[in-house]
Amino acid sequence: MNSGYVDAPRVLVLSAASLSRRGATGITLSNLFAGWPHNKLAQIYGDAPPPDPSICVNNYLFSSDRITIVRAIKSLRIQVTGMRRHLGRSLEGKHGIACDAAKSSVLASFADGVPFRLPQDLIEWVAKFDPQVIYSPLGSIRMMNAALQLSKLFDIPIVPHFMDDWPSTVYADRARYLPLRRMLRKKLEKVLSRAPFGLTICDDMSSEYTHRHGIRFEAFMNCVDVSTPSTADTRRTNGEVMFGYVGGLHLNRWKSLRDVAAALQAAQDEGSTVRLDIFAPEADIHAYRSQFDRFTVVRHMGSLGYSDVRERLREYDVLIHVESFLPGDSRYTRLSISTKIPQYMAAGRPILAYGPDTLSSIAYVARTGAGLAVTKDGDVQGLLNEARRLVGQADLRAQLGEEGRNTASEHHDAAHERQRLMALLAEAATKDGEWA
Repeated sequence: MNSGYVDAPRVLVLSAASLSRRGATGITLSNLFAGWPHNKLAQIYGDAPPPDPSICVNNYLFSSDRITIVRAIKSLRIQVTGMRRHLGRSLEGKHGIACDAAKSSVLASFADGVPFRLPQDLIEWVAKFDPQVIYSPLGSIRMMNAALQLSKLFDIPIVPHFMDDWPSTVYADRARYLPLRRMLRKKLEKVLSRAPFGLTICDDMSSEYTHRHGIRFEAFMNCVDVSTPSTADTRRTNGEVMFGYVGGLHLNRWKSLRDVAAALQAAQDEGSTVRLDIFAPEADIHAYRSQFDRFTVVRHMGSLGYSDVRERLREYDVLIHVESFLPGDSRYTRLSISTKIPQYMAAGRPILAYGPDTLSSIAYVARTGAGLAVTKDGDVQGLLNEARRLVGQADLRAQLGEEGRNTASEHHDAAHERQRLMALLAEAATKDGEWA
């Protein structure tokens, strides 16, 4: 057992995502809990794949199918979807399709709010583990219900970790979701009443949540290994400057990335030797590849496994981060920090960021000096100007990369952040009902 974890409490992780480095939440959770003593860590998870056994060996899959009413609603949704597909051709463009889609969405939302009791075998499994604290990203009414039941049954605190501002966005779009919206707020209040403090994804969110909810919040982003120097020159000697993007293209990020591609295309057309590679989930590549077909500067579009990201990042001279400018998307991303930002910084490469300056991720890149930020919607010329600077000034690239790596070492180093998390969860476990 890692000697640094002698005082680690027994932590029950409750989340939809497993400790598996699959998806943004899974990656963040796995990196935070890697090295935790196996006899002091257990997870209840809600989705495949199961936890990585090198991180967590004691786990329980609690699928929503275990809830009878939810299982019935899922069956109804499948029937509705099948009906839509069967009638799609004949009803295309008519109100029937939209109506069925709306019904399916409402059914899914209603399933989240259905009251339930945790199964007895799950309760017995938790009792055998005997947790001292519940750690959870929450994210839904169902997860909050489960957390509250376990917290009350075993008289232990909940430490919520907010990785995006879902309390402000879930069920906020339409009047028909108002009952669910009210339910979500009430459940969140109850969760926070059993929390000695909360965790967030960045300092901006911690400040806003402390003001919003009146309790203390601490920031934990994705943590990374920065022990091995990554500033060694692994790049080309032929003068080519390679730009790389790693991340999702959803929430209209593809539109912003397309502006970056247009700027780099202009740089190439005026004589600069530049290249852009794009790595995203396979579904995103399939959905948006055609949007980049006209850019000869885009040499490769593909997907990367988590284990390949660290070394691949070092192959690029500049790393790109983008966010959507659309207000509807910004509501979801305003207080979020992408898992790849600490990875970019640890790689010691400069970041070219493009998105609204009101978003925490864009502001963080600029504030730390880890890169250059273009914050005006559609500003391809501004992107071109910054790309010219990055292409033409190797010393600027080195300076920005060093600032990013220093930030990663100071704020995102995995060894330090895991110890900090352990100390906080140990603090929560010793509150002895002070949180109730």
